[in-house]
Amino acid sequence: MESRNAGAWKNFHCGPDSPADFAPPQSAVTTASVPAAADRHLNHPGTPEKTMNNSATFELFLTYFSHFIPTLVACLVAALVILAKGARAPAAALWAVLGFGLGLVLCFVLPFGQTMLQLWVFQGEVQETRMWAITTFSWVGSLLHAAVYLILLVAVFTGRAQPQLAAATVRIQTRMPMKRN
Repeated sequence: MESRNAGAWKNFHCGPDSPADFAPPQSAVTTASVPAAADRHLNHPGTPEKTMNNSATFELFLTYFSHFIPTLVACLVAALVILAKGARAPAAALWAVLGFGLGLVLCFVLPFGQTMLQLWVFQGEVQETRMWAITTFSWVGSLLHAAVYLILLVAVFTGRAQPQLAAATVRIQTRMPMKRN
């Protein structure tokens, strides 16, 4: 069965050594979702197996990793702040280290997992049956990011005094006169 977007694929160019006109893929969605870094290094789309060389795999990893650089920098700065100021609130510092530590680990694990997943999904002729894995991986990554935020929320409120007690303490201290010797 031919795709509805078959005409759009007529002039698709896969790489510097690929012909400009080839048969449209089975599904325009799966081929279009291959990142540009992977797309340049895949074998010709008509071949039975799409494989990537090591430099293309590393380039794909770096492409995904670049999206996590701001988070990586934020986690490293947070680690320095926690080391410098963590003694003021040790319980909160522990939760903050756990939250930012998980964020730091995700900066490496998620791009690596996404790279390996792309290689597996777009290998061979069974792409359509493996697309569920990309969606599942994205959901798990989102859940892990939500866990980071929840842990950091616990860190914010750990060890804080109850607002009523703090206000009562201030009132008591202001009513009691100071004794002078």
